[in-house]
Amino acid sequence: MEDNTIPFYHNEFAWSDTTSSNNNKFGPAMSACLLIKDENPRLVEWLAYHYTVVKLRYLVVAVDPDSITSPQDILNRWKDDRLMNIQTWKDENYMNQTELTLRLSRRLRAKQNNDMEEWIQLHRERQKHFWLNAICNIKHKIGRGSFT
Repeated sequence: MEDNTIPFYHNEFAWSDTTSSNNNKFGPAMSACLLIKDENPRLVEWLAYHYTVVKLRYLVVAVDPDSITSPQDILNRWKDDRLMNIQTWKDENYMNQTELTLRLSRRLRAKQNNDMEEWIQLHRERQKHFWLNAICNIKHKIGRGSFT
């Protein structure tokens, strides 16, 4: 049986040495953007590892709209001013209404036609939208020297 699943997550990192800022409560810190779908068991270890080893202190997470499970309970354990600043985004946070409407019609057409190439293309476009907006958000936070 052929596995046609789409990769479950992707992450991008940015290192920030913002120790010169009076507003930064974390010191040198790692920032990341993460796309996730139904990976709660891995997320627990992923967060613990990146928090401890690479000093992850700022995270933007997008949950796949087709996800069956929500990572919010796990993220809330780390979402603390003393631990990590975590933002959870939905598609509406990084795509405008026109893009969302077009995406929905393309998704429906791809599903009706069982068009895996289109489905993968839609997934990759969503990744690009998320990465661009999340990285801009992170750069804005780093540029201000604050993770609040």
